[in-house]
Amino acid sequence: KHFTMLLPETWRERVLDFYGGQFRDRIGETRLEFPFVTSDGRGGWVEQSTILLTEGSRIVDLPSYGYATASAAERATWAPMIDGLARRESLRGLFVVIDSRRGVMEGDWGLLEWAEAAQLPVHVLLSKSDKLKRAEARQALKAAETALRGRAAVQLFSVEDGTGLEQARAALDAWLAAPANA
Repeated sequence: KHFTMLLPETWRERVLDFYGGQFRDRIGETRLEFPFVTSDGRGGWVEQSTILLTEGSRIVDLPSYGYATASAAERATWAPMIDGLARRESLRGLFVVIDSRRGVMEGDWGLLEWAEAAQLPVHVLLSKSDKLKRAEARQALKAAETALRGRAAVQLFSVEDGTGLEQARAALDAWLAAPANA
């Protein structure tokens, strides 16, 4: 089932045209907010970023899926779309961004368990590691590894100073190079 089947009929063409334009015009990154409706009539809005990497490869970001800004009620409306991702043959892995200063929180477990049930590899990026002293960063990494008990690869990451960028790229490259459903 294509994700557009979750869109209100009046939005399907608009969303397909938008993403078709991204691929046709080779626009590196786009962001689109659109509504969805589930089979039981519930619905909501989702904001999706799509990054065009190479021919046939892309990254889809679910901003604020993390528990920083979205209410529990809003997160509950996303479940059908998130569950639909598990059936996508093109989905190769999942990066989960966790604030290194807070560690793995209760809300992170649902997403990690979902990925495990979908048999997806998970790579946790402990973000904002540049905000920690070296010893604190090592401690945060060890705490996350202990909490996750091998369920995910874990690394320190910082957009600000580039910590972990090459390691994250290597994980992404490995996922994209692997055959579907590998």
